[in-house]
Amino acid sequence: MPGTSGLTGVLRDARTPGLTNSQCRKLREAIVKPAAAHSLILEPELTARIIEEVADEPGALPLMSHALRETCRRRRGRALTIQAHEAAGGLHCAIAHTAAPPTPS
Repeated sequence: MPGTSGLTGVLRDARTPGLTNSQCRKLREAIVKPAAAHSLILEPELTARIIEEVADEPGALPLMSHALRETCRRRRGRALTIQAHEAAGGLHCAIAHTAAPPTPS
């Protein structure tokens, strides 16, 4: 959208290598809309990070879904943060973190 300023405009107009603008927009919506429906807040940097991680990744949507679910489990209040995403293992390690047996204390 021409004339948009600030981080929102940058994220809306940003293009991730390997993805078209339309694909980026659809991925952004797949991340943001469910969070908004549950009154959750996403750090803009988290949305951009997830889209970057998904680019050119086979089976990206199930990985993204799982990573977001695990990020949500680690959120503070209503905020989904990069810190929670990293604690979940990010896109590439969230499933491994979930599947790993608990370590003995």
